[in-house]
Amino acid sequence: MKSPREVILVALNNYGSDDLERAEMAFKYYSQEQLNKEYCHSGKTCREILDGYRVHRQEVENAIRNVKEVYPV
Repeated sequence: MKSPREVILVALNNYGSDDLERAEMAFKYYSQEQLNKEYCHSGKTCREILDGYRVHRQEVENAIRNVKEVYPV
């Protein structure tokens, strides 16, 4: 049986996903002008999408760090 720490860390890692890496690959060769254009019909620019994934990644990393502090090994 897994500890609460292990369960939480697995859940957070799964929640983190690979969206940031996929978006970075998709927009890798976009110019600054292209990054500022709306992506398909999303209502967001490519830059806003990337920034959103970066913020999400940072939030997940912060949560993981906090769990490790609260539940030390």
